[in-house]
Parts: sequence; C-alpha cells; structure tokens
Amino acid sequence: ITLDYRSLPIAPGIEACVADISDKGWSLFALGDDLQRQVSTAYEAAKAFFDLDQKSKQACVLPYGCGYTPFGREHSGNPALPDRVEIFAASARTQNVALDLPCGAGCDLHARMMEVFHSLEMIAEDIMRGVARTVALDASEQKLAGGLHRWSQLQFNRTILTEPGQFINTAHEDGHLLTFAHANGRGLEIMTGSSVLEPDRTSTAFTVMPGAILSLLTGGEIPPLYHQVRAHSRSEHRLSLLFFADLDPQLCEPWKKTSANRDIDIASRVLGNARRFGMDGFPPD
Repeated sequence: ITLDYRSLPIAPGIEACVADISDKGWSLFALGDDLQRQVSTAYEAAKAFFDLDQKSKQACVLPYGCGYTPFGREHSGNPALPDRVEIFAASARTQNVALDLPCGAGCDLHARMMEVFHSLEMIAEDIMRGVARTVALDASEQKLAGGLHRWSQLQFNRTILTEPGQFINTAHEDGHLLTFAHANGRGLEIMTGSSVLEPDRTSTAFTVMPGAILSLLTGGEIPPLYHQVRAHSRSEHRLSLLFFADLDPQLCEPWKKTSANRDIDIASRVLGNARRFGMDGFPPD
C-alpha cells in the first residue's frame, strides 16, 4: 500500500506529540480509557509472572529474544554493565508460538501485552506519519502503512535488587524509531542538551522518545534522545513497560536526504540494533 502522508487524517493527540518531539525532542502521550485498561491489566499479569520461581520463568523463553530473559544479558551499550532488570518481551512474530508456553502466567502475560502492542502500534504509526509531514520529503509518498508490525516489540522490565542512586540502565539511546516508556515508579531521566531532566511520571501517559532510526530517516532533523534510569529505592519491584517501534528495513529510505544520513545503510541499523544491547532481535524477512 502506498500512502500520501500529506492527505491522511491524524488521530487526536498526535499533532501535539509530533510538535513536542520536533520542538523539545520528546513528549508525553496521554492514554485513552481503553489503553489505560489494557496497560493496567498487563501490569497485573506482569506482576504475577515475575513473582514465579526462576525455573518457571526460565521455561518461558521465546524466539527473537522474546519471552523471558534473566538478569545479565541485556545492557545499555556496555556488556560489563548489564541492565539491572529481568525481562519479558512480546511481538507479533511470537503471538502464536506463545500459546504453547508451558506456563499459564507466561501465556496470559504475552496475550495481555499484545493487546497493548496493537494499540501502541497504531499510535506509533500515526506519530511516524506526523513526523514525516514535518520534514521536507524527497518523495511525497512513502510505503509505510503496516511497516511497524513485524519489527516492533513490547517489553516489561522488572528491576532486580538495586541500591538507591545506582543506575538500572546507564545513559544510552535505544536505536529504534520510537520508544514509548511507562513505569510504576520513578527513575527515568532524559538528557536534553547539558541538562538531565526527570519527566513527570504519570500512570496515564507514556513518555515518547525518538531514536536513531527516526533521526536518520529525517536527515538528523530529529535527534535521538539519550536517557538513563536511576534507582530511587532499594526495591526489586519497579516495573517498566517499553514499546520499541521499528520500521521494516525494506522501507527505510530517508524522508529527507542530508549529510547526516548520506551513505548510511539504515536497514542494517534496524537489523543490527538488538545485538548492540546483547539481544537477538529479528532476522531479515
């Protein structure tokens, strides 16, 4: 499907989000009532899953780095400093195989997460379309519809025992098109210029952060947002929900060509991004 991104309507709330990303480099996106219910239900399922014994969780590994990943594998760019989290991830590619997980709590968590996934996928596509409208496109049409579906992932992180002030995730940018971040506790800090800012945390909004892929597609007009997560209490129970939106590598032609993306293979960046952080990622179609 080929779409003219100047002709399609933008969903409510998207224009303000796009303006924020363009002006200050990040945004808070308010959840509608349906998505709030989906997110709340997913958190309940995540709590039930992560409270299982380690053997039960270890049985819930899925392909492509989805399902359960214990502490020690994922990092923020330095393998010697693993992120202080255990993980459960869901994707469109694992929706069917997750039905065969040997643990009911794992099956339920994946299903609840996929409800959130589908909602955020549509929002992310609208934001992507809105950003495309803000840059001088080299071509008026982009074959982007549905391009996020097989390349995006939803992930729960649960913090393991971490001392106050210690970093759960060290400073990094996620390398994706967009990241949607939500948490049940403090910790996220974003870097804007020389400042470190802790955005308002609310259960009714996601923090939306552009990554390297969006920056390359826009010719550097939208810079990637660097961020980190700091522990504020000696607790194992901080949960965060992260949607990593990525575009089909075959569709990663720059929207605006500049020196920032000249001679850069954006598709290879999408395909290799997960390995930068110690994970498997998706293979080429």
